[in-house]
Amino acid sequence: MKQKTKYTLILIIFILSLVSASILSFVPVEQACGPDSGKGCGKVQNSIYAKTLGIKNSHYGVATFLFLSIYGILQLKKPSKDKEEMIKLGIIISAIIATYFIILQLFIIKEICKYCMVVDIGALINLGLIFFSKKK
Repeated sequence: MKQKTKYTLILIIFILSLVSASILSFVPVEQACGPDSGKGCGKVQNSIYAKTLGIKNSHYGVATFLFLSIYGILQLKKPSKDKEEMIKLGIIISAIIATYFIILQLFIIKEICKYCMVVDIGALINLGLIFFSKKK
């Protein structure tokens, strides 16, 4: 896969993750999660695991994916090894956190948040893109 194509896909996933995290950050849970906000999405967003250090996890997601999206755009415009390494580090950390959140949803909370899963699965897809796509 060409580097430009790879970073375009990574950027698209960063932007999707940014949109999902923004919905969870700025739209009331009842609206974002729909009428059954006591289940699934709402249950996850109202759980004790929805915040870290008193801050909603989705706020961290907005900051993280905004930063990574900007780096992705810069990497596409003017590639450099430093930006590539920063993006890789962000993806690795995101994938570790995503794995934790997936485990929480499936085995602890036993409910799924659709917006969370967009972010979490996106992080794992990006991990695959950086480690399993060949440079050309």
